Amino acid sequence: MRRVFCLLLAIVPFLSECTPQPTADFAIYLPASQMTVSEMASVDLQKLPLQDTPVFATADIVTYSWGTHEIKLTAAAFDRIMAMKIPMRGMPFVACVDRKPVYWGAFWTPFSSMSFEGITIIPMLGADSRTIQITLGYPSSGFFQGDDPRPNADVRRALERAGKLK
Repeated sequence: MRRVFCLLLAIVPFLSECTPQPTADFAIYLPASQMTVSEMASVDLQKLPLQDTPVFATADIVTYSWGTHEIKLTAAAFDRIMAMKIPMRGMPFVACVDRKPVYWGAFWTPFSSMSFEGITIIPMLGADSRTIQITLGYPSSGFFQGDDPRPNADVRRALERAGKLK
């Protein structure tokens, strides 16, 4: 019995090297503390504390259309987004791969009269199909300013590895 125990102690450290490594996970998080879109614009994303649980992650994605950035979500994930209380001036989010920030944007309500020059997710657009879209600007892409961060190589690799790309 003692030999078996000693053998197990000798083997256990090597077993961790044989376990499959987790794949990169794409997720949308909210900042840990409430902030406005204006405040978010001046934050260093790499130092920004995020909430522990994402709004949605790779496991919640049914398909991601890379060309349009339309995302079909599971019913539970879509319901979480629909239940969010989004202010008229938007609610900042951070798109991450393995909790590392890639870009930021804002959930935006389609009832807002405020324009926004950043990345947006407008929850109510795909209620029948459980589809959301990560878009440029609000109320249209003509309001967007800057470079489009959505076609990020790390995001694409994470979605490809998970088999979510369409």
